[in-house]
Amino acid sequence: MRAGASRPPATRVDPMVCAMDRPVIGLCTAVLRRVIALAKSDADDDVRIAACHALGAFQDKSAEATLESIAQTDASGLVRDTALIALRRL
Repeated sequence: MRAGASRPPATRVDPMVCAMDRPVIGLCTAVLRRVIALAKSDADDDVRIAACHALGAFQDKSAEATLESIAQTDASGLVRDTALIALRRL
C-alpha cells in the first residue's frame, strides 16, 4: 500500500453466523442430547418443530434414528413434516 493511502476497515466475521451455512463439527454432545430429548417428548408442538429443525441444521447423523421415528409417529403432522425435512439435511 502506498504511503498516505487509507486502509479499508477490518471486517469481523462472527463464527456463529458462518457455522449456520455448514455442518457444525464437534457439536457439544450434551446440547445434541437435549435437543433430541425436546424433539422426542416436549408437550408443545412448536418446541418439537424447532428441535427437529435444529437437528437438521446441526447435520449430525446421530440424530437420524430419532428424526425417522418422529417422522413416523409424532401426533402432529407439522412435526412429522419438519422431521422429514430435517432428515433430508443430514
